Amino acid sequence: MKTFNTHLTEVKNAYAEGKLIPFIGSGFSKPLDLPDWRQLVAGVAASIGFDTELFFLHGSYPQLLDYIRKEHPNQWKDFIHELHVGLDSPQSNKKRTGSTTHQLLAELNFLTIYTTNYDPHIEKAIIDKGKKPLVLTRLEDFACASATGYDCEIIKFHGDVKEDDTMILTETQYFNRMALEEAVDQRLRADLLSNSFLFVGYSFNDANIRYIWYKINKLKKEPSRRGDFALRKSYYITFANEPIQARLLEAWDVEVIALDPENPSDSLTEFLKALNAR
Repeated sequence: MKTFNTHLTEVKNAYAEGKLIPFIGSGFSKPLDLPDWRQLVAGVAASIGFDTELFFLHGSYPQLLDYIRKEHPNQWKDFIHELHVGLDSPQSNKKRTGSTTHQLLAELNFLTIYTTNYDPHIEKAIIDKGKKPLVLTRLEDFACASATGYDCEIIKFHGDVKEDDTMILTETQYFNRMALEEAVDQRLRADLLSNSFLFVGYSFNDANIRYIWYKINKLKKEPSRRGDFALRKSYYITFANEPIQARLLEAWDVEVIALDPENPSDSLTEFLKALNAR
């Protein structure tokens, strides 16, 4: 079993080679106090006359949002409005400028960053540092993107709050993404063949992401291939003891890096600082 220092050395080497791509999940946004999903969905439940706790017994968040979108279009519009307000509020913008992890991420020289987050704070953190991000969400973004004039690509895997129709929120939208035919899916498959990914603030329970890793792992083992080949290692930062998850991810060339569960923010800060240290 590899030590923390061994993992850190490997990640630093990948970063130095320009072959490390962060994949940022919702946990990364905790310092910004963005809207809580349960509170948002509870607000919609109340607006359509449901007891909040009873409403949550009827399904997961994506299932409930599917119901709201189909059966209560006016309340769906209100929900989207609340999402806009909450994800890009003056309060969250102020907190971002004081978020050490956002500042450190923006200071690092990543050419590409993936995120499942809808909020604009990763690209805004990069702008705060005097850099120019290129946000990629839909096919047109990829097709019309300039090859120069920006410092970092921000690929919004589940959409952008600034473009309502790109956000993956409901169960139907998640199922549609399982075809893996969107531009962001194609780009991810290409990137993971030649880069190491670093999952930060991510629970690795996203079915779309897991399915892509499964398909790539299956592809490399097809008999028609000229011998087995190995993907570059990817890394999953966690603050918990996850032996089962670690074993499952190991089969997909994803290794678990366990940071301090008692001080998650501080330990992540030190990890990001170490990436840029000589």
